[in-house]
Amino acid sequence: MQLERSGCKPIHSPTEKQISRALSLTKSSFASITASDGSYVQVGGGPGLFMLEYQNLQGKHFRAKQNSPVVPFPDGTIISFTGNQIALAQNEWFLIRQITEIFFAFAAGQVFPSFVEWKELDANYITVG
Repeated sequence: MQLERSGCKPIHSPTEKQISRALSLTKSSFASITASDGSYVQVGGGPGLFMLEYQNLQGKHFRAKQNSPVVPFPDGTIISFTGNQIALAQNEWFLIRQITEIFFAFAAGQVFPSFVEWKELDANYITVG
């Protein structure tokens, strides 16, 4: 398992404390955690709100969403980080506590929390189906 954050040295076999700290320091940038099989979870944004993506070991790419939006922003609101700007749906925004929980689950090889759902993206990061 390897944790990376924009502009920082990778952390091999990160602890929950290291994961939590790295995410709390993520500000208008990105962080990711990658398993030895190549699957990963990555976030963009910060400091308090993020978008979340996942790539499984088959190489399929997904964007996270949730049934109960946690922000009042309308669909199409832009999140900016590390030179990227992405228009998100209202249910694609996540709070740092949710992101931390998802990273912890991924690092421990556990199922993702029930509040997160995944929609598949194509090679251009457009929703499939």
